[in-house]
Amino acid sequence: PLPASCYEGKADEAADASRQMAEIATYLCVWGEGGNVRFMPEVIYFITELALAAEEGTMPYGGVASAAGGSYQSGKFLSKVIRPIYNVVFEEWYEKVDIADNGKDKKILHKDFENFLPPDVANYDDWNELFCDPKRMSESILMEDGSILFDLEHKKRFAALHQVDWAASLN
Repeated sequence: PLPASCYEGKADEAADASRQMAEIATYLCVWGEGGNVRFMPEVIYFITELALAAEEGTMPYGGVASAAGGSYQSGKFLSKVIRPIYNVVFEEWYEKVDIADNGKDKKILHKDFENFLPPDVANYDDWNELFCDPKRMSESILMEDGSILFDLEHKKRFAALHQVDWAASLN
């Protein structure tokens, strides 16, 4: 926390400023790591909110963060939380990724998607809407074991994100 002396001895203002800085820093960390889902701002906010409410030191893949390193493993958040969300998006629209003549990735749409997406294909708005509707979200985000994420205690949800069945939850 910021020292009260930074706010003319007003501890409440220092605490508020500390909380606001923590929220901004957490959002920027999630946004920075969540590059593949930045087009889904409600998802980024959802993950940020869970991170802010999380038990201190917990990570969303069963690990525990510590200053000494502990069981923290770089890249796990991306591979265990962000990538599975993006995979649902990718698999809805694309068949595969090839290498273009210029050496860059070339995403190949599913057959017959070249001109337009059929009306029954989910898109960013569909997925974002889930995170804008608290009732639907609390009932729809399913864990791999079939339980519901929101049945967990609020501060334990962030640590459980790696166990969410995003394909079932987003479809």
